[in-house]
Amino acid sequence: MIDSPFLPRDRAYWPLVAVAGAMTVGIGVLGVGFGLLSSIISGGQVSAEQRPDRQPIVPWPIFVTPPQVTVIAAAIAVIVVIVIAARITMRLRGTLGTLFGWSLAGAAGSLMLALSFPDASIGSRTVMAGFSDHALSIVGFCIAALAALIGQGRLSRANRAVRRARLNPAFLPISPPQGTTRVTDMSIDVPPLWRWTTIDGVPTLIPEEGDPDPMHVVVLDAATAMSPGRDATATVVEGVTALREVVTDGPESAVMRYHFASPDDRGDRVIEVRVTDVSDPIERAAYRECADLIAGSFRWR
Repeated sequence: MIDSPFLPRDRAYWPLVAVAGAMTVGIGVLGVGFGLLSSIISGGQVSAEQRPDRQPIVPWPIFVTPPQVTVIAAAIAVIVVIVIAARITMRLRGTLGTLFGWSLAGAAGSLMLALSFPDASIGSRTVMAGFSDHALSIVGFCIAALAALIGQGRLSRANRAVRRARLNPAFLPISPPQGTTRVTDMSIDVPPLWRWTTIDGVPTLIPEEGDPDPMHVVVLDAATAMSPGRDATATVVEGVTALREVVTDGPESAVMRYHFASPDDRGDRVIEVRVTDVSDPIERAAYRECADLIAGSFRWR
């Protein structure tokens, strides 16, 4: 997977994903495993209301899972999945599909425990009359699954938008530079189905169809100075400082500017990524992510 110094490290999400997996899959294995083991070694008895139909090897229940365990696990899973769904980048949107399946596994395990222990309660009596308190965790895991599904839908909408601009945020860029860079002292990778051209005398990257909308990249004159605002963020590219600033971010246009300090006396470089006529903020965020990937491939020659 292509990385960019301008993007948050995607691996920062993996500890959260691991926590969500432990909570959801753990309860799934616990509940389903309890049912399977009970049917095998407890004489076929899988619930308190049932009687064994053969001599049990181990009397039922083989172990007890308090509803506090499943409810706490479901609560943690809901919080973690919502955080991931709200902040995860497009390149890792497949993770949300995994979390959706894991959440359903947690719900299935909780359902098995709820059926096995219909009178299980957190306190002196069940929260919902007639239902095991394990049912609370079923609701929680279903909420987590819904959050993952909504997050997946949000990113899918953004993914369709950037593909209309011939961009692939999951693997961009996946090819070496195509054609001449039209700039002698630097290079950036050209996305597939994009090409270099010159517009008003300025080196510009555009889709092959020749339409600079909704997104294009311009390389400004080496003498262009950048006066970054307070929200500019700094990083390091090839051992020298690089600044990123969102100049504008509105429905009519969005401009991301990247300032690369020169390692010698050749002069700094400024790249602008311009997005036009994109009213949906989710789609604009997707274009910004693609812009960060393109700018992140900057190299001095």
